[in-house]
Amino acid sequence: MGIFSLFGTHQRHTANEYVFMVVLVEDTIHGFAFNKHTDEKRSQLYTTHVDSFLKDLDSKVDELIDNCQKDLGKDVYLTDTIFVLNSFYTSERGSLKEEVRAMINKVCKELDLHNLGYMTTYELIGSVFGEKHDSWIFLEETSHSYHSYTFVKDRMVKEQRFTQTQDREASLQEAREQLGDDPVIVWLHGPVFEEEQLEPITYIDPQALPQYGKEVFDMQNNTESSSDLPEAPGFSDPSLDTVPKPNPMIEKMKHMRLSFPKLTVNPWIVGGGAVALFLILLGSYLFFLYNATIQLVTNKENFSTSIDITVDTNSSLTKTLKGSFSFELSHQATGEKVIGEKAMGEILIYNRTFKQQNLSAGTALTTNDGVSFVLDDDVSIASASGVPVIDGKKTAAVTASVIGSDGNIAKNVKLIVDGVTESDVYAVSNKEFTGGFKKTGIVFSEEDSEALKKKANDKLRTDMQSAFAKVKGSGDMLLPDTADSNASSKTDASIGEEVRTVTMQYEGTYAVYYLPEPILRGFVQKEKLKDKEFVKDTFQLQKLTLDGKKSDVKNKEWVYTAQVSGKIQKFIDQAAIREQLQWRLLGQAQNI
Repeated sequence: MGIFSLFGTHQRHTANEYVFMVVLVEDTIHGFAFNKHTDEKRSQLYTTHVDSFLKDLDSKVDELIDNCQKDLGKDVYLTDTIFVLNSFYTSERGSLKEEVRAMINKVCKELDLHNLGYMTTYELIGSVFGEKHDSWIFLEETSHSYHSYTFVKDRMVKEQRFTQTQDREASLQEAREQLGDDPVIVWLHGPVFEEEQLEPITYIDPQALPQYGKEVFDMQNNTESSSDLPEAPGFSDPSLDTVPKPNPMIEKMKHMRLSFPKLTVNPWIVGGGAVALFLILLGSYLFFLYNATIQLVTNKENFSTSIDITVDTNSSLTKTLKGSFSFELSHQATGEKVIGEKAMGEILIYNRTFKQQNLSAGTALTTNDGVSFVLDDDVSIASASGVPVIDGKKTAAVTASVIGSDGNIAKNVKLIVDGVTESDVYAVSNKEFTGGFKKTGIVFSEEDSEALKKKANDKLRTDMQSAFAKVKGSGDMLLPDTADSNASSKTDASIGEEVRTVTMQYEGTYAVYYLPEPILRGFVQKEKLKDKEFVKDTFQLQKLTLDGKKSDVKNKEWVYTAQVSGKIQKFIDQAAIREQLQWRLLGQAQNI
């Protein structure tokens, strides 16, 4: 499947000036469109997730086409299509898997697309980077392995595969060490190499795919329209062919009479020619027309197992979903707090001694009923004097020690001064005390704050699940326990404030891991099945449990136990079987 087979099998459509290019990279599909004749008219790059069995390929391609057509403007309808596929969709022999080819043909028929052909990602990258390096390597990642393609300019000369273990960074580093010192172009699910190791490495940015696609298309058009190829295959327009003028010599020959000598025919020659013609026709029939459909029947068996999955920053089994959030939540306050005011009033202090008495602010005074007050300010009371003796007097302001109406005492209530004998100094309320009251109010408590935070986290989980549902493939599993958020919150009340309802504004960004079903399926096959595989559409993830004892959440390492089941069969390499069946009779095919 070479790059030059891409454009040589279709007829030119003058009515359609645009090409739609689909790039399938395992469970991710990219789509973009460009004008065949100018660099100025092209769509944006659109990306979404697709089921690795391509069960939803038709709807995903239709969605990408719709977005591209909106970018290109009114009355633009995309039909001419090119499919680019990574090594996940090719067999070990490098050919496109038959089930993938059948699915693409089905999509083209349903969506009325004109399939211009197929390319592999290494052919696309090889065409773009081939002129930049004399000797270089393209390294591509799938969920099962790493594929390296060694190039001499734009010609691929060697292919290697490296098994991928659960420790993605170590596997990739081992592959990198075996590739030598040539410049490396890498297409990975995520970066892993440290900065000091980046020197000979170029990362493929998916945003550059539209430019790569247009360059390859223009390259092929220029090659086919060169002087070396006067009639470019697949791009010639019959309506533009030059109409030949009559040749005068031929016109004269039409009126000439020619005579030929009689020939003696040897019957052996005639018979031999007939036999040769028969053999040629028979061979043509066998080669071009004689074929059979062979149905492969495999022994299928039920399979169930449990397997541990480690999720961390270096895990090759997971991918990351990133997003932002902003929402508002309300919560009914449930805290209780006794609130109120302290009673206040004026007292008259009597000094019955013959020396001045000094009382400092905060001195306690208590009624016979046990109601306590304190002096607001320092007070000096003059000594008693005269005959008969007249007590020294001084007015002062006091405040009840606690809130409540108990401090609202009547006029002329006697108060005992703390630390002084009643016979020396005492006080009397000068008037009725007022202002004291208390009540139980509803306030925003610490418990309410924690409940509001839990509501916010639950809402964030729900939002992540909704965002994941829009991009996930069939069978993919979100791991909300691994969510890492950078959030800020603001409430309209503080702790202890008397309110009925508290509102919180919560916003920020998040990153959470998820487990793609194709990667999990491939991991289970590699670890548990060896030379067997799951039958299509039977793999099921029945239960996924976080193992708290094995996990180290503080260091962002989670260990899950997955319970999976399905039907399994011996691994089938359709390309290899097809080669074995060539030139065999039907009876012989049963023994393959």
